[in-house]
Amino acid sequence: GSLIPPTGSGIQSRTARGKTSAAPREEAKEYFRAIIREPLVQAARIAEADIVVGIPFYNEADTIPAVLRTVSKGLEEFYPDQKCVIVAVGAPAGGEALRVINALPSRVSRIAFLLSDERVNGKGWSMRAIFEVARSLGADLAIVEADLGSRHEGAEIEGLAPDWIWLLLEPIRSKEMDLVISRFRRHYFESPIATLLLYPLLAAIYNCPIHDLTGGQWGISHRLLRTYLQETYYPWSSEIGEHGIDSWLATMAITSGAKICQANLGIKIHRPLAAKAELVLRQKVKVLFDRIVADQEWWGVPELPLLQPLATFGAEKAHQPDAVEVDPQLQRFKYEEGLNRFHSLLQRILPDEVYQQLAESTGLSGFSAALWAQIVYHFLLAYAFDKEFAGGDLLNSLFALHNGFTAGFARDMHLLRDKLEALLPAEREGLLSMEAERKTQEVVNEFLRQKPAFLASWEVKAEALKPPVPQITYREFIPGVPLIVPSELTTPEGKIIHANAIYDSIFARQKADFEHFVYERLHSEASPLALAQAIKDFLRSLEEGILPGVDLSAVEGTRKMVDFIFDNFPHQDGFSLIPEMASWLLNQYPPYTLPTKLGYRDLAEMLHGHDPLDILALASWSEEREYVESLWRLMGENLRSEHFAPCAI
Repeated sequence: GSLIPPTGSGIQSRTARGKTSAAPREEAKEYFRAIIREPLVQAARIAEADIVVGIPFYNEADTIPAVLRTVSKGLEEFYPDQKCVIVAVGAPAGGEALRVINALPSRVSRIAFLLSDERVNGKGWSMRAIFEVARSLGADLAIVEADLGSRHEGAEIEGLAPDWIWLLLEPIRSKEMDLVISRFRRHYFESPIATLLLYPLLAAIYNCPIHDLTGGQWGISHRLLRTYLQETYYPWSSEIGEHGIDSWLATMAITSGAKICQANLGIKIHRPLAAKAELVLRQKVKVLFDRIVADQEWWGVPELPLLQPLATFGAEKAHQPDAVEVDPQLQRFKYEEGLNRFHSLLQRILPDEVYQQLAESTGLSGFSAALWAQIVYHFLLAYAFDKEFAGGDLLNSLFALHNGFTAGFARDMHLLRDKLEALLPAEREGLLSMEAERKTQEVVNEFLRQKPAFLASWEVKAEALKPPVPQITYREFIPGVPLIVPSELTTPEGKIIHANAIYDSIFARQKADFEHFVYERLHSEASPLALAQAIKDFLRSLEEGILPGVDLSAVEGTRKMVDFIFDNFPHQDGFSLIPEMASWLLNQYPPYTLPTKLGYRDLAEMLHGHDPLDILALASWSEEREYVESLWRLMGENLRSEHFAPCAI
C-alpha cells in the first residue's frame, strides 16, 4: 500500500482531484527557480527598494509602452523620494513586447524578462515571479495589467491614470493595509459571474464583501508577500498559475488575517477577448471553490463577525463605463441547452424540490435569488464531497444554470429600461445601475440567509466521511521538543501496549533516579540555585574525567563526546518516521532556507545527498516559525501508526 496518507474525506479527495500530479508540479517549480535566478541577481544589484510596480504581460506590444509611461509618471509624481523599480514579466510568447519594453527609455529602474518555458506559462506564474523579485527587494508592490488603456475627457483622464499608483499603494504606506483591491465603475451587465457568484460567495463564506475580484489591479504589502510565497499553504496548480490567481490572492489574504481595503479607480478601459472571458472566469470560480474546500476550518466556525463593508480609498469617479449588452433570449437558450445536457447530473446533485423549481422555470421567470443561492450551495457540497462527479462537469453545469439566472436578471433590467425610456440617458442609466446594485445585494443577502443551512449540511457530510482519528499522542522528554508517537502499539503476540503508560512509567523512573542522584549522591538539600550549581560542578568533573581536554563548544569535541556515549552506554533502537513519510512531508512543505544553507539548488537535489529524516530535522531549525507550525499541523492531521518504525541510533 501507499505510504502517503490516504484520502479519507471528501475534502481531501476533492482537493486531490483538483491538483496536477506531484511530478509535473515539481518539474514546473524547478524550471521556475532556474528562470528566476538571473532576475534575482539583478535585484540583488539594486539591493533594496521601497516600491515595486509589477506588470505581468502576454505579448501586449501595442499597449504596454503607454502603461509603462503612465506607471513611471505616477511613481515620479507621487513617490519622487522613494526608491522604485518596475518589474515586467511575460509569457513565452511575449518576445515582441519584451523588445518594446527594453527599447523604451526609463528614469525608473527596471527588470524585464520572460518565463520562457510553457510549464510556467500564465498570469499567475508571471505574478509569482514579480512577487519573488519584490520580496527580495523588501518592497511594497502594485500590480498593473499590460492591456490597459486611457482616454481624455476634457481635463480628466479616464481609465489608466498616474494616480492609480497612489491609490493602490498609499493605503499600504500610510494606513498599514496589506491588500488593496481595485474597484471599478462597471456597467451592470459586465461580468455577471463576478457580480452574482464570486461576490456573494466571498461575502457569505469568507465574510469579506469583495465587489470586484476581476479588477486585476492590486496593492500588496511586503508583509503579505511573505505569506503569499510560503508554498506551505497551497500548491500552485495550473489554474492558480493562470487566471485563478485572483481568487487565490483574495482568499489567502482573508484567511491569513491581512488588512484588506479597496480603491476606486474609475473605469477600466482594456480589450477583453470574448473567446477568453469564460475561460478566465471559469478558472477564478474553480480556484475559489478549491479554496473554500481547503479553508473549511477557517470559515466553518458557527459565528463569524458581523459583515462589514471594506474600507474604500479614493473618491468614486463619475466616469461612465462603456455600455454592455446581454441578450436575455440567448442566455435562456444556453440555460435550456445546459439543463438538457446535464439533467442527469443535476437530478443527483440537487434535492427534488430544487430540481423541480428548475424544471418549471423558463430562465426568464421563476429563477429567484433564493433558488440561485440554494443551487450554488448544493454544488459546493457536491464539489467537496462527491467523488463520482468530475470537477469540469460540475462547473460546466453550474455555468449553464448561471445563464438561466442571468437571463432573468437581464430581462428585468430590459423591462425597467423600457419603462424609463422618457428620461435622459444619464438619468436612466443611473437608475438602472441603482436597481442592478439592489438586485445584487438581494443575492448576497440570500447567500447570507442560507449559510447556516449550508454549514449544517457540510458538517453532516464531513462527519460521514471522516477517517478514524489517528491514534497518536504528543509527548516531551526534552522540554520544548514535542514527539509524536503512536498512542497504542500491538506486540507480535497481539497484546495492546499503551504509549501513555510507557511514558508515565519512564517519566516516574527518571524522576526517582534524579531525586536519588541529587539527595544521595550530591547530598544537596540546599536552595534551587545551590542545587543547580552542584549539578553543574558534577557535570564539569564528569566531562573532564571521561574526555579530558575535549572542547564541547567545538564540533569535533561534541562528536567525540557523542561517540563515547554511544560506545559505552547501552541503548536500544529508537522510533521515528519512516523515510518515505519524511519525503512526502518535505514535498508537501519544501524548506526554503535549508537548500541554500547546504549549497543545493532545491529540495530534489538536496534529497539526493541527504536522508529525508535528516533534512526534516534540520528544517525544523533552519526555517521560520510559520513553516515549522505548518509542518506540525500537517503531521498532526495525517500521521498514523503505520508511518512509524523502529530505527537504529
